[in-house]
Amino acid sequence: MPSQASSLDHTLAVVQAGSGLAFSTFSLLHLSGHLLANVRYLYASSALYIFREYYQTPAVEVAVVGGSILAHGLSSYGRMYLRSLRAAKSSKGSSKATASGGSARHGETSADKVVRQHQLHQLTGYILSGLVMGHISATRLAPLLFMKDPSMIDLTYASYAALKMPGIMHTYYWILGFAGMYHTTYGISAALRTLKIGALPRVSARAWDWITLGMGLAMASTVLALTGVYEPLYIPMARHWDALAVQVVGLLPLSLRGLLG
Repeated sequence: MPSQASSLDHTLAVVQAGSGLAFSTFSLLHLSGHLLANVRYLYASSALYIFREYYQTPAVEVAVVGGSILAHGLSSYGRMYLRSLRAAKSSKGSSKATASGGSARHGETSADKVVRQHQLHQLTGYILSGLVMGHISATRLAPLLFMKDPSMIDLTYASYAALKMPGIMHTYYWILGFAGMYHTTYGISAALRTLKIGALPRVSARAWDWITLGMGLAMASTVLALTGVYEPLYIPMARHWDALAVQVVGLLPLSLRGLLG
């Protein structure tokens, strides 16, 4: 029934918004800490240890981080399924309609920009849903499974991986980081509007394009900072990271092992 579908979509939207805001308490800290590498690598490494005091607290890690990302993913894909059903019904109803002639439009309007920006938010969500579990497996699950002291993991673990696999990891870090920044920033504003608990200042579509460009450039610079381009890196735990990398690769599907050597 249309009314039931609409009610379900609203419920899923509330779950999606609430879980997204909960997860942003982790993602904002995690990403902002990495951005500090553009100032000094030491600042970013210190921030990682400080912010862990919050998001690696057992209750927070299970409920706020793990629970929210699961709820966010399920509600998002649930809404996507409902949209596909509506689109299918709509296409059946309009299958006999003919295209009307109209004057050609030149250039992108503000409304077009808003639609494109929303589509990028959805796209980054799909990208994150494909990458986040691998990131969690490599940086959290593998240390818990294979290290006597998982707290030994520091920022040089990520840096060393990029130095061992340049190109692949640089690209991966940029995609993961930019997708996380965009999806979090755009999503917070959307979630606040959905839950009607306040709103961030309105930003024009043109300004948001510049913000998006800034996020892309900031993450590119951060990847360079994390991989020793701005200052020399000292990686005393390199031997441990090599041993852990073998265990991480063992967790991957066979189709990916060849790619990573």
